[in-house]
Amino acid sequence: MVKNDLAGASSYMGSLSSFLSGIGLSLQDVSNIFSILATIVGIILAIGTFFVNKHYKMKELELKAKKIGVDLNETR
Repeated sequence: MVKNDLAGASSYMGSLSSFLSGIGLSLQDVSNIFSILATIVGIILAIGTFFVNKHYKMKELELKAKKIGVDLNETR
């Protein structure tokens, strides 16, 4: 069974490799592309997390201010 799985995986990688070389890419190129995409997604998630945390911190401060009777919208 393992032998068949390995043969199938090897066949799949061979066909993937020939397809990629047919369109002018190597497996290393595809690996680099996915690495770059993963980095971009990570940066986007980090920025999103920062703004979500900032939003909830602000809500927390507003609730604390409301508890002690301070109006944050008051202008002087």
